[in-house]
Amino acid sequence: MASHASARRYARALCDEVAKSGDVDVALVELKTLGAALTGHADLHQALTSPGVPLGVKQSVMRDVLALQPVSKVVARLLTLVVENDDIDEIDDIVEAFEQRVMDLHHVVRAEITSAVPLPAEKIQAIEASLATASGARVVITPRVDPAILGGIVAKVGSRVYDGSVARHLARIRARLVSGDSLQ
Repeated sequence: MASHASARRYARALCDEVAKSGDVDVALVELKTLGAALTGHADLHQALTSPGVPLGVKQSVMRDVLALQPVSKVVARLLTLVVENDDIDEIDDIVEAFEQRVMDLHHVVRAEITSAVPLPAEKIQAIEASLATASGARVVITPRVDPAILGGIVAKVGSRVYDGSVARHLARIRARLVSGDSLQ
Protein backbone atom coordinates (compact mmCIF):
# COMPACT_ATOMS: atom_id res chain seq x y z
CA MET A 1 0.00 0.00 0.00
CA ALA A 2 1.19 3.47 -0.79
CA SER A 3 1.22 6.29 1.69
CA HIS A 4 0.26 9.87 1.01
CA ALA A 5 4.00 10.53 0.62
CA SER A 6 4.13 7.81 -2.03
CA ALA A 7 1.16 9.39 -3.85
CA ARG A 8 3.01 12.70 -3.84
CA ARG A 9 6.11 10.97 -5.25
CA TYR A 10 4.09 9.48 -8.10
CA ALA A 11 2.57 12.92 -8.76
CA ARG A 12 5.96 14.64 -8.67
CA ALA A 13 7.47 12.12 -11.07
CA LEU A 14 4.56 12.48 -13.48
CA CYS A 15 4.67 16.26 -13.25
CA ASP A 16 8.42 16.38 -13.81
CA GLU A 17 8.09 14.20 -16.89
CA VAL A 18 5.08 15.88 -18.53
CA ALA A 19 6.29 19.41 -17.71
CA LYS A 20 9.11 18.86 -20.21
CA SER A 21 6.56 18.69 -23.02
CA GLY A 22 4.21 21.26 -21.50
CA ASP A 23 1.22 18.91 -21.52
CA VAL A 24 0.46 18.97 -17.79
CA ASP A 25 -3.17 19.97 -18.34
CA VAL A 26 -3.71 17.13 -20.82
CA ALA A 27 -2.06 14.68 -18.42
CA LEU A 28 -4.31 15.92 -15.61
CA VAL A 29 -7.45 15.30 -17.65
CA GLU A 30 -6.21 11.84 -18.64
CA LEU A 31 -5.27 10.93 -15.07
CA LYS A 32 -8.58 12.19 -13.66
CA THR A 33 -10.58 10.30 -16.27
CA LEU A 34 -8.80 7.00 -15.77
CA GLY A 35 -8.58 7.48 -12.01
CA ALA A 36 -12.36 7.88 -11.87
CA ALA A 37 -12.80 4.79 -14.05
CA LEU A 38 -10.47 2.70 -11.89
CA THR A 39 -12.22 3.63 -8.66
CA GLY A 40 -15.73 4.02 -10.04
CA HIS A 41 -16.20 0.52 -11.40
CA ALA A 42 -16.44 -1.93 -8.53
CA ASP A 43 -15.48 -5.04 -10.50
CA LEU A 44 -12.50 -3.35 -12.16
CA HIS A 45 -11.33 -1.93 -8.83
CA GLN A 46 -11.71 -5.35 -7.19
CA ALA A 47 -9.71 -7.03 -9.96
CA LEU A 48 -6.86 -4.53 -9.61
CA THR A 49 -6.74 -4.51 -5.80
CA SER A 50 -7.50 -8.10 -4.85
CA PRO A 51 -4.48 -9.92 -3.41
CA GLY A 52 -5.86 -13.12 -4.97
CA VAL A 53 -5.46 -11.80 -8.51
CA PRO A 54 -1.96 -12.49 -9.90
CA LEU A 55 0.13 -9.53 -11.01
CA GLY A 56 0.15 -10.73 -14.62
CA VAL A 57 -3.65 -10.67 -14.71
CA LYS A 58 -3.71 -7.17 -13.17
CA GLN A 59 -1.22 -5.97 -15.80
CA SER A 60 -3.35 -7.51 -18.54
CA VAL A 61 -6.48 -5.82 -17.17
CA MET A 62 -4.64 -2.47 -17.11
CA ARG A 63 -3.46 -2.99 -20.70
CA ASP A 64 -7.09 -3.65 -21.70
CA VAL A 65 -8.27 -0.51 -19.89
CA LEU A 66 -5.56 1.55 -21.60
CA ALA A 67 -6.57 0.08 -24.97
CA LEU A 68 -10.16 1.18 -24.36
CA GLN A 69 -9.13 4.63 -23.11
CA PRO A 70 -5.87 5.60 -24.79
CA VAL A 71 -3.72 8.13 -22.94
CA SER A 72 -0.25 9.58 -23.33
CA LYS A 73 2.65 7.19 -22.87
CA VAL A 74 3.78 8.79 -19.63
CA VAL A 75 0.33 8.56 -18.01
CA ALA A 76 -0.01 4.98 -19.22
CA ARG A 77 3.40 4.15 -17.72
CA LEU A 78 2.45 5.76 -14.40
CA LEU A 79 -0.76 3.75 -14.21
CA THR A 80 1.12 0.59 -15.11
CA LEU A 81 3.62 1.29 -12.31
CA VAL A 82 0.80 1.93 -9.85
CA VAL A 83 -0.68 -1.47 -10.70
CA GLU A 84 2.71 -3.22 -10.57
CA ASN A 85 3.42 -1.69 -7.16
CA ASP A 86 -0.04 -2.68 -5.90
CA ASP A 87 -0.86 0.97 -5.15
CA ILE A 88 -4.14 1.26 -7.06
CA ASP A 89 -5.99 2.06 -3.82
CA GLU A 90 -4.03 5.32 -3.76
CA ILE A 91 -5.13 6.51 -7.20
CA ASP A 92 -7.40 9.22 -5.78
CA ASP A 93 -4.52 10.58 -3.68
CA ILE A 94 -2.22 10.47 -6.71
CA VAL A 95 -4.75 12.38 -8.82
CA GLU A 96 -5.23 14.95 -6.04
CA ALA A 97 -1.47 15.40 -5.55
CA PHE A 98 -0.91 15.77 -9.30
CA GLU A 99 -3.75 18.28 -9.58
CA GLN A 100 -2.17 20.31 -6.79
CA ARG A 101 1.18 20.28 -8.62
CA VAL A 102 -0.50 21.47 -11.82
CA MET A 103 -2.25 24.25 -9.91
CA ASP A 104 1.09 25.24 -8.36
CA LEU A 105 2.66 25.39 -11.84
CA HIS A 106 -0.13 27.72 -12.95
CA HIS A 107 0.08 29.79 -9.74
CA VAL A 108 -3.48 28.92 -8.77
CA VAL A 109 -4.67 28.37 -5.21
CA ARG A 110 -7.89 26.82 -4.01
CA ALA A 111 -10.12 28.74 -1.66
CA GLU A 112 -13.26 27.70 0.11
CA ILE A 113 -15.72 30.37 1.13
CA THR A 114 -18.55 29.67 3.52
CA SER A 115 -21.55 31.93 3.88
CA ALA A 116 -24.86 31.68 5.74
CA VAL A 117 -26.82 31.93 2.47
CA PRO A 118 -25.91 31.19 -1.16
CA LEU A 119 -23.93 34.06 -2.69
CA PRO A 120 -24.64 35.49 -6.15
CA ALA A 121 -22.00 34.87 -8.82
CA GLU A 122 -20.88 38.51 -8.92
CA LYS A 123 -20.24 38.48 -5.14
CA ILE A 124 -18.17 35.30 -5.48
CA GLN A 125 -16.17 36.92 -8.28
CA ALA A 126 -15.52 40.00 -6.11
CA ILE A 127 -14.34 37.80 -3.23
CA GLU A 128 -12.19 35.84 -5.67
CA ALA A 129 -10.54 39.06 -6.84
CA SER A 130 -9.92 40.20 -3.24
CA LEU A 131 -8.41 36.85 -2.29
CA ALA A 132 -6.25 36.89 -5.43
CA THR A 133 -4.89 40.28 -4.41
CA ALA A 134 -4.24 39.09 -0.85
CA SER A 135 -2.59 35.82 -1.91
CA GLY A 136 -0.77 37.04 -5.01
CA ALA A 137 -2.09 34.10 -7.03
CA ARG A 138 -5.12 33.26 -9.13
CA VAL A 139 -7.83 31.86 -6.87
CA VAL A 140 -10.38 29.15 -7.60
CA ILE A 141 -13.28 29.31 -5.16
CA THR A 142 -15.48 26.54 -3.91
CA PRO A 143 -18.54 28.10 -2.25
CA ARG A 144 -20.28 26.45 0.71
CA VAL A 145 -23.35 27.35 2.69
CA ASP A 146 -23.49 26.97 6.48
CA PRO A 147 -26.35 28.75 8.25
CA ALA A 148 -24.52 28.30 11.59
CA ILE A 149 -22.18 31.21 10.79
CA LEU A 150 -25.28 33.51 10.89
CA GLY A 151 -23.82 36.06 8.44
CA GLY A 152 -20.60 37.30 6.89
CA ILE A 153 -18.18 34.85 5.30
CA VAL A 154 -15.35 32.54 6.25
CA ALA A 155 -12.65 32.18 3.61
CA LYS A 156 -10.06 29.43 3.73
CA VAL A 157 -7.13 29.88 1.35
CA GLY A 158 -4.67 27.03 1.72
CA SER A 159 -4.09 26.74 5.47
CA ARG A 160 -4.99 30.39 6.17
CA VAL A 161 -8.50 31.17 7.42
CA TYR A 162 -10.12 34.60 7.22
CA ASP A 163 -13.14 34.48 9.55
CA GLY A 164 -15.51 37.40 9.07
CA SER A 165 -18.55 35.53 10.29
CA VAL A 166 -21.15 36.97 12.66
CA ALA A 167 -20.86 33.80 14.77
CA ARG A 168 -17.11 34.40 15.29
CA HIS A 169 -17.68 38.07 16.09
CA LEU A 170 -20.34 37.15 18.68
CA ALA A 171 -18.00 34.54 20.20
CA ARG A 172 -15.27 37.22 20.62
CA ILE A 173 -17.75 39.57 22.29
CA ARG A 174 -18.94 36.76 24.57
CA ALA A 175 -15.33 35.92 25.53
CA ARG A 176 -14.58 39.54 26.33
CA LEU A 177 -17.73 39.84 28.45
CA VAL A 178 -16.88 36.69 30.38
CA SER A 179 -13.29 37.83 30.95
CA GLY A 180 -14.43 41.27 32.08
CA ASP A 181 -12.57 43.14 29.31
CA SER A 182 -14.11 46.35 28.07
CA LEU A 183 -15.80 46.24 24.70
CA GLN A 184 -14.16 49.54 23.68
